[in-house]
Amino acid sequence: VLAPEFIYFEGFEFPAKWSTEYTGAFNVGWVRDNQSAHKGVHSGLSYGISGTGSSILQLQVDPALQLDRPGLKFWQRYNLELGSDGGVVEVSNDNGITWSKVPDDLFLVNGYSDLISYDQLHKVTEPAFSGEEAWHPVIIDLSDYKGDQILIRFRQIGQESLFDFFTTGWRLDDIEIFNIIESPSVTILKSDEEILTR
Repeated sequence: VLAPEFIYFEGFEFPAKWSTEYTGAFNVGWVRDNQSAHKGVHSGLSYGISGTGSSILQLQVDPALQLDRPGLKFWQRYNLELGSDGGVVEVSNDNGITWSKVPDDLFLVNGYSDLISYDQLHKVTEPAFSGEEAWHPVIIDLSDYKGDQILIRFRQIGQESLFDFFTTGWRLDDIEIFNIIESPSVTILKSDEEILTR
C-alpha cells in the first residue's frame, strides 16, 4: 500500500517553491499556468521547445528523506513530439553537482513511455515521457536516497519542434514525497480517495 503520509508537496497553487532554467530558442522554462490542472486551478507547464534545448524544473526537498521507504509521486500530462521531444526525472544528493536520471526499474507506476533521439551532433537516444497522454499518476521508489538531502528536477529535452502554447508541452501537478508502506496486496493506494490496481 502507498500511504498518503508525505513530507513534501507542490501543487503550483502558490508562488514558486521551485526554480527553472532553460536553453534553446523561444524557450521560457517552466511557468505556473491555469489552463489545465489535475486538482485546483494551476499546474506547472513547460511549453514545447523550438530548436535543440532543455527546460528544467528543480525542487529542493526539505527535510532529508527520513522515511522507511521514500517515494515520489506526481501527476502529469504531455503533448510532446513522439521520438524527438520528451521529459525525464533526475535526482541529486550532492546539492546539484551531479545528477542521476531515474532508471526504468525504480518506477512503480507509469514509467517512461518511449525512446527519444535528440542532439543532431551526438544522436543521443534515451527513454523518456514522449508522445501524448492525458493526466495520469507516476510513482517512483526513492529508497536509494533514504536519509539524504536531495534535489529533484524534471527536464524536458528536444529538438526542432514548435508547439501551440497553452495546449501542448509537459504539465506537472501535485508532486509529493511520501512514505511507501509495502503490502502483499496488489492494490496501491495513491491517496485518500484514489486507488490504482496493478
